[in-house]
Amino acid sequence: MDPRIDHVSPTVRRLTFTVPAARVGQALDRCAQRLASKAQVRGFRPGKVPVSLIERMYAPELRRDALDLVLDDVVREVLLGAALPVAGSPEIDNLGELRRGSPLDVSFTIEVFPDLHLTGWEGAALEYICVAVAEADIDQALQDRRSASGEWAAAPDGARDGDEVVLDYSLQTVAQEPGNTVAGLPPARADETVTRRRAVLGQQTLPAPIEAAVRGLHAGATAEHTHDDEGRVRRVSVTLHEVERKVLPALDDEFAKDLSFANLAELRADATRHLEREAERRTRESRTRAAVAHLLAANPFEVPAAAVERLADSSLMDMLGGMKNNPDMVKRMLRALRPTMLPVATATLKRSLAVEAIADQLAVTISDEDVATHVENMVARAPAVQRAQVRRELEAADRAGVKVRLREERAVDALIAAASWSVVATQSVDAARTAEAAARAGGAPDADGANDPAANDPEVGAHAMAGAHVHGPDCDHDHDPSPHAAAPGHGAAPVPAP
Repeated sequence: MDPRIDHVSPTVRRLTFTVPAARVGQALDRCAQRLASKAQVRGFRPGKVPVSLIERMYAPELRRDALDLVLDDVVREVLLGAALPVAGSPEIDNLGELRRGSPLDVSFTIEVFPDLHLTGWEGAALEYICVAVAEADIDQALQDRRSASGEWAAAPDGARDGDEVVLDYSLQTVAQEPGNTVAGLPPARADETVTRRRAVLGQQTLPAPIEAAVRGLHAGATAEHTHDDEGRVRRVSVTLHEVERKVLPALDDEFAKDLSFANLAELRADATRHLEREAERRTRESRTRAAVAHLLAANPFEVPAAAVERLADSSLMDMLGGMKNNPDMVKRMLRALRPTMLPVATATLKRSLAVEAIADQLAVTISDEDVATHVENMVARAPAVQRAQVRRELEAADRAGVKVRLREERAVDALIAAASWSVVATQSVDAARTAEAAARAGGAPDADGANDPAANDPEVGAHAMAGAHVHGPDCDHDHDPSPHAAAPGHGAAPVPAP
C-alpha cells in the first residue's frame, strides 16, 4: 500500500491509498469470530454460532468494528512506511464503503512538523546587552549573605519596612460619599477582620491602609482611623502584638570565618566569582535571544496546531498541578486559559524547532563522553559542600534529555559564533535581574527557560507517530491532545525568548 502523499500546507499532508480486499476480509473474519464467541443465539451453544449467521445478524456492528480495526492497523502501517515527521493524529477525510470482497479507498490528513532549511544566520550583524558585575552588585551579594545569617529580635522602636509584625486588624465600611451610587462605580469591598496575622512590612502582603497604620507603632499599641477607599469611608483598626527586626552580623573577618572563608576578602572574592558567572550567563542569553530572533525573522515558518496545543496544555497542567483532584475544574481552567497560552507555546515551539534545525544542518552530535564532561564541569562549579549531591542528581538525570540540551546549546553556540556582534548597552547584574522580573510579570518566558513551557517537556516537537487511534467520521468521543504525545527527536530544550 504505497500512499499518494499530497502537500496540503507546510504542516499538513494528505495520504491516499487503497486497502486490498483480502485485508478487508481478514478484518471482517476477526471481528465476526470475536462476536461469535460471545453471541447468544437460540439453537446454538455459546461460541458455536456460524460466522455467516453472525454477519447477517450483526451486520452494522460488524462493519463498524472491522472498519475501526482496518483503519487503526493500516493507517499506522502507512504512516510508518511514509516516515513523516508526524505532529498530530490522523483525520479521515474520505472513506469508501467497507464490503467483503472489495478493496477500501481511504484518504486522511495529518499534521506534520515543517521541513526546515534555514538561511541568513551566517554573518548577521546583531546587537546584545553586556551584563557586567558592578561594585554595587558585590556589596548587595554580601548584604544578602548577612541577611541570611541574621536573627530576629524585638524591635526597640516603632515598626518599619523589613520588620516582622504580628497584628490584629479590621477594615469596616462606615459611610459612603453622596453621589457614589452612580452606575459604574466599583462594588463595595467586603469588610475584613483578621487576628494574629504575621507579615513582613513592605512586602505588600497586607492591605495598603493597614501597612500605613502599622508603620511607627510599637508592640502593644493600637491605632484607629478612617480611610477614603474609592469614595467609601472605611474604618481601619489595628492592634500590634509583636514587632521583630532582623539583627545582622558585622561584615568582617569573623563573619567570613563563620561562613567557612579565611577572611572577608576571600568571601568577597567568592561572591564576585558567582556574580561573574551569572553575568556571563545573562550576556550569553542576550546574544541567544538576538540570534534566535534574527533566525526566525529571516526564516518565517508555520508550526502544527496540534503540537502547539500539546505544549500549551502541558504548561497549563504544570500550573494547575494543585487541582489534579478536581478534574472538572481543571477542564474549565484549561478552556479559559488556553487562548492566552497558545501564543507563548507557538513562539516556544518555533524557537525549539529552529534551533534543532540548525543542529541538524550542522550535523551536531553528542557523545556519552560529552555528557560525562558536562557532569564534571557542573560538579566543579558547585560549592564544595554540595558537589556530592550535585553529582548524584546529574548522574541520575535522563541522559537522553541531557544530550538534547547539549546538542541545542552547541547549535546556539554556532549561531552566536556566526554573527557579527556589537554592544547596545551595558547592565549591572541587579539591572538584568530587574529586567527579567519585569518580563516574568508580563508573562514572557524566562531568559533562562525556567518559565518556558518546553523546558519540562524534552520530547515536544518530535518526529514519530503520535497516537494510534484514527479520528474517523464516526468518532463519538473527545480528542483532547495529550501534552506529551509528541515523539522523541524534536527536543524542546529551552531557548531564550526573542
